Amino acid sequence: MSQWLQEEMKKLGEQRQQSAPGSKHIIITAVVFILIETALLVHNQLTPDYNALPLCGMVGVMGVLIIVIFAAKSKSTPNKPKLPNAAKCIGELCFSPEELKQFDSEMMAAPLALIHNNNRSDLPIIITKHYMAYAYVEMGDMDYRIYRLSDIAMTCYASGRSSATANPLGKAYFIDLLNEKGEKFGGLSIDGKKYFVEFNEALEKYASHIKLNVSMKEVKKIRKNS
Repeated sequence: MSQWLQEEMKKLGEQRQQSAPGSKHIIITAVVFILIETALLVHNQLTPDYNALPLCGMVGVMGVLIIVIFAAKSKSTPNKPKLPNAAKCIGELCFSPEELKQFDSEMMAAPLALIHNNNRSDLPIIITKHYMAYAYVEMGDMDYRIYRLSDIAMTCYASGRSSATANPLGKAYFIDLLNEKGEKFGGLSIDGKKYFVEFNEALEKYASHIKLNVSMKEVKKIRKNS
């Protein structure tokens, strides 16, 4: 198994442990709801004309539900699969032992280029001598798509409005990765023109064989002639 992947899975596991609600959170939540219930009951006794019992019941049910959700999340979050797509990509690249060693060596060293997509340092685009790893979030979990640079013959992109909350008025660039026949085999999205330019400059510098931003018209022509 990839040493780099093991390290990334370990980091993700530690992050999940820190973010998952622990017994301390559950106890504090229970105490808060008990205090609210007590205050409502006292208010009910001091104000005979006001019936707080239905509200007490609602607050009690809400408290129990939140505590149950916290308890379930504290148990399930650390046990969720870690970086399943990264593991799948590494498997599909069919590394020989020498290539796997090369991959780990490059990914665990300082990258040739590191693009912080939409200024998020936790979701980088990593470019090494032979590989590119694209970090993204899906269903609340971080994962990677990993590509061999030599497999990429050209890129083609479309732009649209960014869905990132940090850049709601900016542009998003949806990039297709194509082989020499113009067939798409992968892709990524970049929020912000600045990072799109940085990405293109990095590929131009470190993977000069890749034709960048080929028009769809040209791609269709390549596909037709292949």
